[in-house]
Amino acid sequence: MLSRALTAVFICVFAGFFFTAIAEASPRFTVENTTWNKVKVMIYNGDDSLCTVSFKSKPVLWRDSKTLGCNGAGKGQCKVQLSIQDKQICGSEKNTCDNKAIKMNGGSTIKVSLVDDEYQCEIS
Repeated sequence: MLSRALTAVFICVFAGFFFTAIAEASPRFTVENTTWNKVKVMIYNGDDSLCTVSFKSKPVLWRDSKTLGCNGAGKGQCKVQLSIQDKQICGSEKNTCDNKAIKMNGGSTIKVSLVDDEYQCEIS
C-alpha cells in the first residue's frame, strides 16, 4: 500500500518537472499589431545572445495577432526583433542582442501601436 502511494507521488512530481521543462523549452508569446502596416517578427532562441541566426521569421498583418514561439533552451523566453517596412522598431535598452531585440517570456503579449507617428510596443 505504501509503495503505491509513493509511486503515485513520484509520478505526480515527475509530471510536474516534465511539463515545466516543456514550457521552458518552447515558450510561446503573442504579437498584436494594431497598426495599418505589416510587422515583421524575427524570432531567436533563448540562448542566442548575439541574435545571429533567427529561429524563424513571421509577418503579422495589419490589425491582426499571431502566437509564436521558439526553442527557449532552458531560458523560458525568446528574443524578438520587430520591424515595419524594413525599419526596426521597439528595441530593448537591456543590451539584448546589441539593443535590437526584446526578451519575450512564455505567455506574454507585445502590442505594437502607432502613436503620434511613432511606433510603440507595450509588453504585458
